[in-house]
Amino acid sequence: MYVDKQKILVARSADLHGYLTAFHGRLFRHAGASIYMKKNPSLYIKAGYYGYRDFSTGETGNGIDFLTRHLGYSFQEAVTALYEGEPCRDSHTSQRQLEKRENSFSLPEAAPFPHSRMYAYLLSRAIPKDVVDRVAKEGLAYQSSAAGNIVFVNRERDYCELRGTYTFAARPFHGCLKRSPDRFWYVMPQNGKPETAYITEAAIDAISLMVLHREKNHGKNSVYISIGIDL
Repeated sequence: MYVDKQKILVARSADLHGYLTAFHGRLFRHAGASIYMKKNPSLYIKAGYYGYRDFSTGETGNGIDFLTRHLGYSFQEAVTALYEGEPCRDSHTSQRQLEKRENSFSLPEAAPFPHSRMYAYLLSRAIPKDVVDRVAKEGLAYQSSAAGNIVFVNRERDYCELRGTYTFAARPFHGCLKRSPDRFWYVMPQNGKPETAYITEAAIDAISLMVLHREKNHGKNSVYISIGIDL
């Protein structure tokens, strides 16, 4: 399939937000004038702009880049789809290939130590340093290299929550990635077998509840779980 330079120029500045909403709407959730990928909530497309940005990695690009990198389109398919404003009629990309790409999962790259932004943010949330040290040592949290977000990751490495580290932000960035819907994050007692489970909406809530119980000499045999609701 041949595409000429004029079609490429038009496709690069096409309405990516409108195209994705019309033909791949099930993959996104709406938040104001932007849409976010459900499988990668740090990746967003704003209405009125032709490109996209991934807050967790710093990746940016135009509509052609998005369709080829994140939805499995070939370059020719992406150009034709955006130019014509509908999925390419001659597409050779199978539904199975698209579904495989849509369901991909990968953890953000970790920044080198010390994870100063992660520590500063959690300490500002009244999480004691020994608790931060513990979740870091156990591999349950780290700081991403691209955006400096906190990445709360479970032991199985198939679920993570992302949280921005700007202390004074009105609404800190947050998101959740999981390989399958039934995955979750948890922190367990250091000693003993858990007898009680506390379910929370976010990992920061689970840690905060654990700290609160510790201060009251409570919850020694408890496990604190986050299922990432609305993240």
